[in-house]
Amino acid sequence: ATGYFQYRVVAWNATGDAASNVVSVGIPPPVPAVPTNLRATIAAANRGTLQWTDASTDETQFRVFRSTNGGAFAQIGTLNRSAAQSAASGGNVTFQNNGNSPGFTPVPGNTYAYYVVAANGNGPSNPTATVTVNFRIPAAPSAVAGVAVRIPGNNAQDAVTLTWTDNADNETTFQIQRSTSANFTNPTSYTVTADVTQFLQNVSRNNDYSYRVRARNAIGNSAWAVSNRVDTP
Repeated sequence: ATGYFQYRVVAWNATGDAASNVVSVGIPPPVPAVPTNLRATIAAANRGTLQWTDASTDETQFRVFRSTNGGAFAQIGTLNRSAAQSAASGGNVTFQNNGNSPGFTPVPGNTYAYYVVAANGNGPSNPTATVTVNFRIPAAPSAVAGVAVRIPGNNAQDAVTLTWTDNADNETTFQIQRSTSANFTNPTSYTVTADVTQFLQNVSRNNDYSYRVRARNAIGNSAWAVSNRVDTP
């Protein structure tokens, strides 16, 4: 129930009763539940994507707020909801932070923080937890190292383990190149997903290999980080 209610306390005994003062308590109308699972990704050189999970069944819109390089948060977008969308919950909602309106376009080199609220005629929900995305080329990996060991029972191939340190928080993939030339002439390329820091493969025996690794996202590529020369035993 919503509205205002009045309360008082009455004490009594055989000789009579006495009432306390009256207090009024207001119960505000309900606002939507807070959206959950907010995440941000770099979608292109001039576009970021926000996604979250709809946790309410009575919102009429979502409002998106952004901070640039640690500055004050300001609303940058509104997603209006149809009656059917409002009544449903649990689905993913997507907001493309791009150049559709003045001030929307993310600028490479900036760091952005975002939060989202759900709202209806009774007001907005509390904000989601903020998410941050560094809208820039990822930092290069470091400490790239490779080692080859014999594969039992295999007389033609050795097993190589390549490891590195991930120094970025905004990469989408790592690109790996292998070459028998220290100058990486005609390299073979491989791709692994973000946050992976190990690469395994079998290689032909009796060769020396050079490996290099770089971090990548939609804005660009980091510098290469080169491993030691990997000698197959």
